[in-house]
Amino acid sequence: MPGQRKRKRRQQERVQQHAARFAPEAGSWTFLFATGDAHELKAYVNELVLAEPDLRSDELRIDAPCSRDGSPPHYSLSRFMPHPAPEPHPAPEPEPGHRPAES
Repeated sequence: MPGQRKRKRRQQERVQQHAARFAPEAGSWTFLFATGDAHELKAYVNELVLAEPDLRSDELRIDAPCSRDGSPPHYSLSRFMPHPAPEPHPAPEPEPGHRPAES
């Protein structure tokens, strides 16, 4: 079915774009906050989003390691910080006394 193939291809493209955007070469995950209280975590995320309206949800990662021994959950919030874009190199200065060629 053509519709299914097109939908699957779009989904694969989104997955590849996401993987490239968050690849180790593109940046790193920076720890922001840790708590054992889910309500405190939610409040922190809400404050972060209010302070930075352009923040995308996929730039945040919440880790909650499994606690099979019955201990309370512990949440850790990280944010993806892209590496700064390389600064463009300025054009070389012309040598003193050098005139550009005329056309």
